Amino acid sequence: MTQKIDTSMLKNVASKTPSDRQDADVGKVVQLNASGQIPSLYITNQSVSLSDGRHLALEIADLKGAALNYGSGQADPFDADTVGSTSTNETYDDSNDWYSTISLTNEGTFGLTGGTNHAAWGELHGNGRHIGHKDFAGTSGVLESVKVNVDSVAVAFNATVSIYSVLESGSPGSIVGGASDPIAIDSIGNKTFRWSSNAPTLVAGTEYWFICSDVSGGFGAATVDYAAHDGSHVTGNHDTITSITGNTGATMRLAFSVQNAAVNMTLINSGLTAATAPTRGRISVQAQFVESATINTDLTAEISRDGGTTYTAVTLTAGAVNSNFTMFSGEADISAQPSGTSMKYRVKTLNNKNIRVSGVVLRWS
Repeated sequence: MTQKIDTSMLKNVASKTPSDRQDADVGKVVQLNASGQIPSLYITNQSVSLSDGRHLALEIADLKGAALNYGSGQADPFDADTVGSTSTNETYDDSNDWYSTISLTNEGTFGLTGGTNHAAWGELHGNGRHIGHKDFAGTSGVLESVKVNVDSVAVAFNATVSIYSVLESGSPGSIVGGASDPIAIDSIGNKTFRWSSNAPTLVAGTEYWFICSDVSGGFGAATVDYAAHDGSHVTGNHDTITSITGNTGATMRLAFSVQNAAVNMTLINSGLTAATAPTRGRISVQAQFVESATINTDLTAEISRDGGTTYTAVTLTAGAVNSNFTMFSGEADISAQPSGTSMKYRVKTLNNKNIRVSGVVLRWS
């Protein structure tokens, strides 16, 4: 049974109707117009935009740990290498769930075998606030990460890695770039240090000191992996960085990754199926410009409804920023393309810019 609502049942609704759409009006009542419809004022240029909804879908998918499909689209947070088989020049980072225009060259001595645990930090070693490993860079480029292996932790602390030049005496000289972001040394296993800014630039064939420092203000207590001294690397430790000297007893296992020059990558999804041929496509691309770049020039997006045979360019505009990643969104009329229901996007980087893409949301109607 249905019952018609009399206007007397809606007493004072008009006084509660907001005069204009704005975020502060959430929870208020919107009065229908004479045709019984929501006024167009609240339909066009909504305060809570469609791109905000796509961002939310991407966050939900990220929590889910996999691409999220819905009736007319998909949100893919790249928790797995879902587009690698159909893309070009991309480097997938499974630790950070992003695609990058930068490939890495891995160097160092992390794979050496035959080592034993060796007290290196803090209370377990008299001069252990800073431990250093001297090594040559085999590749020129920006340092992406440094990895050490922690064998045991007695007192947790925070640590950073810094790169220093080598003096004629063999000790550390001047810092190169800045210190890495601090990480906690509170458990055993591989520890990877990265730079969110001011990363050092290494020159191939140049020798450097890689200095791991306790930055907690006190002394922690931990051991790291050492290997038998091989003559080509030296390790030392001291409370003062510039007082570190190389010893001949052991070599700390350490690995580092150097960024190669940026290339132009193309990301293409494997394809989604629409129920009927769409006329409009919408896309949001979550990306970080590691170096200065221009949207729609250095990063572009296109949508296809015929399986990638025909693409239509989308003009992207910047939206919300979270953890240095910006949500770029836009939509395009795809009705002029050959009729089809195989939906694909193509995201491209141009002009050899260092750009990371950590998720894409594609929708259609």
